Amino acid sequence: MMPAVPAAEPTPATGATLALPCILVIFGGAGDLARRKLLPGLYNLVVDAVLPSPFAVLGTGRSQLTDDAFRSLARENVNQYSRREIDEDTWQRFARQLFFQIAAPDDPGGYHAIKARLEAIDNELGIPGNRIFYLAIPPSLITDCVGHLHAAGLIRRPDEAAFSRVIVEKPIGRDLRSAQHIMVQNHILQLLTLVAMEPPWSLDPDVIRDRRLEVLRSLRPIRGQDVDRQVVRAQYGQGVVESVPVPGYRREGGINSESTTETYVALEVFIDNWRWAGVPFHVRTGKRLPRHVTEISVQFKEVPQILFNANPAARLDPNVLSLRIQPDEGFSLRSLSKVPEAGVRIYPIRMNYQYGSNFEKVTPEAYERLLVDVMAGDATLFMRRDSVEASWSWITPILERWAERTERWLPEYAAGHWGPIEADRLIQTTCRDWLVV
Repeated sequence: MMPAVPAAEPTPATGATLALPCILVIFGGAGDLARRKLLPGLYNLVVDAVLPSPFAVLGTGRSQLTDDAFRSLARENVNQYSRREIDEDTWQRFARQLFFQIAAPDDPGGYHAIKARLEAIDNELGIPGNRIFYLAIPPSLITDCVGHLHAAGLIRRPDEAAFSRVIVEKPIGRDLRSAQHIMVQNHILQLLTLVAMEPPWSLDPDVIRDRRLEVLRSLRPIRGQDVDRQVVRAQYGQGVVESVPVPGYRREGGINSESTTETYVALEVFIDNWRWAGVPFHVRTGKRLPRHVTEISVQFKEVPQILFNANPAARLDPNVLSLRIQPDEGFSLRSLSKVPEAGVRIYPIRMNYQYGSNFEKVTPEAYERLLVDVMAGDATLFMRRDSVEASWSWITPILERWAERTERWLPEYAAGHWGPIEADRLIQTTCRDWLVV
């Protein structure tokens, strides 16, 4: 037996930058996103000692909240949604950094009150004027909000010593024309570009974003009747999710009973470049599925029909590499192995790796990573304006085809299932099946 070897210490990334002192201004500070994701995520970053010092959060919105009321609300949210339990000393330290300013995002006068409050917090905590504006507000308010920020002198020029950065929550725009007015992130094709991009020659954010843009510009257009063949959309119907009965989408509270808004989309996508020519990419996403999971599965080419795969009536399944993004971050390789016995019998085995089993630190949630990257000025995972526009250029013909068809009803899948039968038929045209995760 070989002696156990201690795991190697992780090496810091070359050129890694630290989060800089700043004030995070959350428009919609008492809204659902702030309560469920942003405030719990910030608390977790305090526990991990990742946030800069000094640092503060200024929530804004129509809610009639004082600083103390906002802190109490934040504690309730952290207690309910944080991945970590509240430690009293840590909480008190975090709570002293939380403030609230009553200001509606569509009221120009409120921005001058925000500016005055920010200057007061700068003076109180010694923050050097750096600002991050997180717009957790409806897309229809984004353009006006940014305009009001600029008019109030809250958006700085790139050459100024202190920085100002704006984060816009998805969905981004309605189509290419509206997206051209916003520089921002679009998640629809993020994973596809990360999987298919060519290896970057450095870890510089713009080098990586250039590579992802190349993928977007190589996407084969889906137009007209091709949309009917390559895209499936559907709504969930009545079913059961995690033992809880769920009504159909059109029977949910606040939903139009004749709505044709999709809750599920599956696509067959092709990338017309030298590396991926002829390789189908199948993508699916939806609500009310059996589990909340993000995973990329790479199916290798089928082995030749010789030796172990010689029987045409019992062809072997291909090997699959699965990259798990959430939950249980890690990867696994499913491959075929000969059973150690007389005769020839092939059996699938799985080699599995989980980050949580090798590193003591819990992997940060997506919003935690996003916030730290913005504070550090690391734009690697954010899409540039040209990528957002390229995404909408590709997506818009699909939306136009859906609008032309004016369907009264969409296909349905039972809540708690992996999607409609139409999605199964889509992938089965290539003699494949969706992998059950």
